[in-house]
Amino acid sequence: MTTMRYDNPFPGMNPYLEQPRFWPGLHNDLIAQMRTNLGPQLPPQYRMEINERFELDVVWPADDADTRDILPDLSVTTERAGSAGVAVADAAGGVLVATPAPVRVTYLEVRRAPDDQVVTVVEILSPSNKLPGSGRADYIRKREDILGSPVNLVEIDLLRAGEPMPLTTPVPHCHYRILVSREQWRPSARLFPFMVWDAIPKFRLPLLEGDEPIEADIGPLLAAMHHTARYNMAVNYEVPPPGPALEPECQRWVQKQLSAFQGAK
Repeated sequence: MTTMRYDNPFPGMNPYLEQPRFWPGLHNDLIAQMRTNLGPQLPPQYRMEINERFELDVVWPADDADTRDILPDLSVTTERAGSAGVAVADAAGGVLVATPAPVRVTYLEVRRAPDDQVVTVVEILSPSNKLPGSGRADYIRKREDILGSPVNLVEIDLLRAGEPMPLTTPVPHCHYRILVSREQWRPSARLFPFMVWDAIPKFRLPLLEGDEPIEADIGPLLAAMHHTARYNMAVNYEVPPPGPALEPECQRWVQKQLSAFQGAK
């Protein structure tokens, strides 16, 4: 009998968890874990609050397995005249239509007592933020509002698909990135780019000027989530990660990593 391993097979982000089947739960769980982990480390005048908003996202079938038993919502039809001169629709083929739907997105706010001032916003980017559409446009407007205010911004991008958030400085190729924009530094900011084979970088969570930032390390939180959510029981590691396709060198590394993980007892 093979014993299931619940560990994260990768040193940092698991690219298989980027697929729509897992991403919403991972996103919201990681936000909750960050509050649980970082909240107690804050100076006594600060607290962390989870907030939420709804973004309009286009919902696509998650993968082939999810669409096997789905009946098409729409049939492409051709019209011909019936015997009574009435147009009759002939089904030419079934298709699935991507439909806009509201998606719940959670994020963190660091607030200072007693006035409950918002000091720092922590965002984990969603697919709707990186793909063309109203979700991206709405988020970029919110992002610009934060960057034009006294509020610090931490932006965590654990998705390879879509267009990264705009920066004025060219960034070398990377799969993932963490941006730390402290109000006192602007227009400068710290960017932590990393690849699928890297550990998730630690970063310092900014607070108000004069207050010491705290260190945030989300890699162990993601590793612990592999145990609590038991992702490996549901992930199909026999196929490549969801798109976009990894570079050949990265794909070879992924296969080697998975072979070692699955072969370890």
